[in-house]
Amino acid sequence: MKVNNTDHPSGNTWTVMAAISIECVFAIEEFTVTYNTPENGTLTVKDGETVVQSGTKVNKGTVLTITATPDEDYIIDLLKVNDDDFESGDTYTVLSETVIECEFIYGGGTVRGTTLSSVVLYPNPFTNEINVISEHPITNIQIMNASGQKVKEVVFNKTNETSNLKPETSNLKQTIETSNLNSGVYFITIENNKGEKLVHKMVK
Repeated sequence: MKVNNTDHPSGNTWTVMAAISIECVFAIEEFTVTYNTPENGTLTVKDGETVVQSGTKVNKGTVLTITATPDEDYIIDLLKVNDDDFESGDTYTVLSETVIECEFIYGGGTVRGTTLSSVVLYPNPFTNEINVISEHPITNIQIMNASGQKVKEVVFNKTNETSNLKPETSNLKQTIETSNLNSGVYFITIENNKGEKLVHKMVK
């Protein structure tokens, strides 16, 4: 905004001593949308039918559709918008600088060279429960559907792990109740206290 060609902040006063000219131009606030290019899948960000590339400025209030599509045998491990968990395919209204993070994880089964390589899950197909047998303590189990949405999570604290851990000649067994899950394909992510992850594909 200018008064007599001089910048003038909105809300300030001006003493009229002669004829004055006031100029005011409004502009829509813009914010930058930034996201990574994940491996083993694609991340698509759209404004309507228009693809929004990372680094693009969009108007405040723009509604983005964010879709994470994993390659075959991979699943969504992480999808966040401004550090908040986000469901693939949902919309997001831009009200500030926007950062999207996406990562995919292998969902094909055994990962060699980790303490999780001996984990057994059964039965498959399952109905009302999934049994997990491991030679080492497990800290977290997540179940995600084929769309990458988390439908169940079980967290084990250190006390539980210790109390359930049998002698080294035996196995650690956990049972996950699944009667409330619909029929379909699921990906079960097992995590140990080293942060290692193993994903099994199972069917109900």
